[in-house]
Amino acid sequence: MANPHSLRGVTLWCLALILAASAANAQLTTGSVTGLVTDPGGAVIPGATVVLANSDTGDERQQETGVEGRYTLSQIQPGTYELSVTTPGFKRFVRSGIRLQANQNAEVNAALELGEVTETVEVAAAAVILDTQSANQSNTLNTEEITQLPINFRNPLALVHANAGVISMFARSGRTQLQDRVSDQDYGLFSMNGGREASNTVNVDGVTNKGGDWGATFGTPSVDAVQEMQIARNTYDAEFGKVANGVVSLVTKGGGDDIHGSLFWFHRNDNLDANQWERNRAGNNRPEFKRNQVGLNLSGPIWRRHGLYGLFGYEAMRLPSARTTVQTMPPALERTGDFTQSFNGNGSLQEIYDPFSTRTNPDGAGFIRDPFPGNVIPASRFDPVAVNVLKLYPNPTRAGVGVTNVNNFFRTVPFRQEVDRYDTRVDWSKSQTYSTFVRWSRSDLLNNSPRFFDNGADTGFENGQPFYNVSWSNTIVPSATWVINFNAGTGGGHRFANPIPNVDGTSLTDLGYPQSYADL
Repeated sequence: MANPHSLRGVTLWCLALILAASAANAQLTTGSVTGLVTDPGGAVIPGATVVLANSDTGDERQQETGVEGRYTLSQIQPGTYELSVTTPGFKRFVRSGIRLQANQNAEVNAALELGEVTETVEVAAAAVILDTQSANQSNTLNTEEITQLPINFRNPLALVHANAGVISMFARSGRTQLQDRVSDQDYGLFSMNGGREASNTVNVDGVTNKGGDWGATFGTPSVDAVQEMQIARNTYDAEFGKVANGVVSLVTKGGGDDIHGSLFWFHRNDNLDANQWERNRAGNNRPEFKRNQVGLNLSGPIWRRHGLYGLFGYEAMRLPSARTTVQTMPPALERTGDFTQSFNGNGSLQEIYDPFSTRTNPDGAGFIRDPFPGNVIPASRFDPVAVNVLKLYPNPTRAGVGVTNVNNFFRTVPFRQEVDRYDTRVDWSKSQTYSTFVRWSRSDLLNNSPRFFDNGADTGFENGQPFYNVSWSNTIVPSATWVINFNAGTGGGHRFANPIPNVDGTSLTDLGYPQSYADL
C-alpha cells in the first residue's frame, strides 16, 4: 500500500508547480491595479471598500484596504475600468477612464474627502497610468492605433517593424520586401536590437504563437480582433523565459454589453503604383496588381443575464496579380542544330562535340572527341523524345543580351493568392469568483505557382498553409487576497502542395516515352 504521506507530498508538489506555472504565464494577458487610500491629512485608511468595475461588461472585483491602507487587485483583463472607494465619514471617490493594459501593474491612489458617503468626488480623464511595480519597458498600441495606423497588409505584427531596432529577415537577406508577403509566418521572422531573427517570442492571449522548429508565427488574429499589442525590446520581467531579444504580446478583444459591428473593404490598385526601378531599367512594364480585403466583425452579449459575451470576425484577402520571368530560350538556329551563331562570353564560338566520337587520347591521359562539322548537329542525330520536349519550350520573345544572347524570353502571367482569416472569442463572467474565455484564430493561405509555358515544360503546384491558434484562460478568486489564473492553449498547422494538371494535357507517352516509363 502506498504511503499516504508520500502521496500527499506529491500532490502538494504538483499543485505548487501548477500554481507557479499559472502565475508565471498570467501576466502575459492580465494586469493589476494597486494603490493607497488616504484621508485629507495623508494618513492611510484601512478597511475602505474598493470596487473595480469593467466599463464594457459591468464585471466587478472588490477588496478592502489592509492595515497599511493599500489594496491590490490582480489578474484583471485589459480594458477600461472605473474605480470607486467608499468608507464611513468620507465622500465616495470615483475615478473613471482607467485604461489597464496587459502585463501592466498600474498604481491608482485615492485621496478621500470628509463628508457623507452619498456625496461623490469623481475624477475623469486622468493622466496616463504609470507602471511603477515591474521592470518592463515596452511600447503598447491600443485598438485605435492598431486599426487606424496605416498597414500595407492587414497583419498586426507589421506594426512591430515600425519600432526602432527591428528588422525583417527578408530585408536583411535582400529578398522580397515584407509588404509583398501574405503568409502569417513571414511577419514573425524579425530580429530585435541586433539579435538573430525568430529568436523572439510572440504570444496571443498568453499562448505562444510561434513554431518550435524555425520560429515562424501562425494563426495571427486580424487587426480588428486585437485589443492591444505590447512590444518589449530590451527590459522585461523574468517570467518571459526562453527569449533572446524581445517579447510581443497580443491581447484579443472580448464582447461587451453593447453590440458593435463593422464592415470593411480595402483595395489596392497598380494604377496608383509606380513601377519598380529595376523594371524601368530593364524596359519591363508594370505588372497588374489588384488586392482586395473584405471582412466583418461583430461583438456583443450572447446571454447578458448570465455574463456571456462573444466576438466573431472574418476577413478575406484576394490577390489576383502577376508574376514575371526572364529566361534564356534556344533561338531558331539552335533548334535546327545550327550552333554557328552561338558564342561564349568572351566572343569565342561554342563548339559542339560529337559524343559518339569519344576515344582514348593517344597523346596522353584522358579522352578526346571530334567537333561536329561546321558546328552543326545533323538532323539524323536528333533524338525523337528530345525533339518533342524542345517543342514545349517557347521561342524567344525579345533580343538577348550580349554575344551570349541570354535573357531573351520575358513573360508575365496571372498569379492568385487567397487568405481567409477567422477569429472567435467567447467570454463568460460567471461571478466575481470565476471568469473564463476561449479564443480561436485560424488563417488559411492558398496560392498557386505561376505557369509561364502552360505545358509540360514547367510544373505548377497549388499550395496552402492552414494555421490555427487556440487559448483558454481561467481566473479564480477564492478570496480577496488570493487569485489563481490558469492559461492553456495550442497552435500549429501544416503545408500542402497539389500538382496542377498540364493545360494542354501533354503526357509522357505524347513525348515519345514508353508506357512502362509513364507508369512509374
